[in-house]
Amino acid sequence: MCNPVPEPFWVDPLINFLAVLLGAALAWGTTYFFELRTKKAKDLAAAYALFFKVQEITERSTKLEQHLEDCLQRMPEGAPIEDSWRAITKIVGFGHRPEKILASELALLASKGDVDFVTNIQEVEAGHAIAFDVYDEIQAVKEIVRQKTSVVARSAESATLEIGLEEMRQLTPEMISLETGTRSLVAMLPEVANEARAVAEQIGKKLKDHYDFQHSLDYSRAKSAPAKKEADEVSFDTGMA
Repeated sequence: MCNPVPEPFWVDPLINFLAVLLGAALAWGTTYFFELRTKKAKDLAAAYALFFKVQEITERSTKLEQHLEDCLQRMPEGAPIEDSWRAITKIVGFGHRPEKILASELALLASKGDVDFVTNIQEVEAGHAIAFDVYDEIQAVKEIVRQKTSVVARSAESATLEIGLEEMRQLTPEMISLETGTRSLVAMLPEVANEARAVAEQIGKKLKDHYDFQHSLDYSRAKSAPAKKEADEVSFDTGMA
């Protein structure tokens, strides 16, 4: 009768080691899978946040552009551009500014090599902010002028104001601010709005190329409908007593 050959002393430790190694590999693989899925979900959420912010900036820029065009059409033919502040009225829904685009959102595209497009997005965001700063300043200064004048005639579309010579001299800085701001807004807004629409139309495809993104924007048609004016806002001319 043959005696069984004893197993080498190293077999059991080796099996135990391989079992531990396999368990560690499975644990790492499971953890990596869930981390990868979590990162993908976070990236997709950031992609949507970036998409919606660009969309809001574009729609606001387009509405302001259309509103400004409508206001300028009410000016007398041949009137200088710097006098157009008289016709630039407030519009409903522009009190809230869009949330700032985060670096982590821009990094989605920058990390994939779309650095130039990221720069375009930053320029659009900055241009939108500057245009609305100028627009808001025009409205604020108009209110200062309004408070120092008296209405002598009013119609559905405009009001005629009366102001004395001394008050007119005191308002010189405000008048210069209005004229300068109006020239700047009229000059910059079309370019800002056009660039915003160009970026908005590309961003869906850019995100789709790198992430599981399925939406796009189309601004190739006519501009959006004019923004609604506040009912109690009027354009006006200044007169001197």
